[in-house]
Amino acid sequence: MRRSIASALGDLGELSVIPDLLRVLADKQEDPRVRQNIASALGKLGERSVVPELLRLLANQQVAQGVREIIAEAIAKLADSEQDARTLATLLPTSDIAESIYRALWTVSRRAGVRVFKADGGKQFEVVAW
Repeated sequence: MRRSIASALGDLGELSVIPDLLRVLADKQEDPRVRQNIASALGKLGERSVVPELLRLLANQQVAQGVREIIAEAIAKLADSEQDARTLATLLPTSDIAESIYRALWTVSRRAGVRVFKADGGKQFEVVAW
């Protein structure tokens, strides 16, 4: 039921629920499937101001892997700055969800007008405006 509610909130487009959604998304005691639906709903809502909080949760290895994968998808829908791309690039080399982060980074870098290059033998990535 809670999963359906989270999905419906994203579909309705009601921005006033964003603080509550972020609170539940960060709650480690909440069911991961509910958290995944919340992350997806946040992506649907289109409110860019949530990106810093989503990036913080994405970087937290204590957050369930499946939840972070959906958070990466939401970031790909919302993020649009060079700084967002830089943050994603720093997470990429050591993440257990590198594939999801790579897809988000590719989308965000195109939207932000930056290019991402491997540096230091692939252990780091450099973000350059073009």
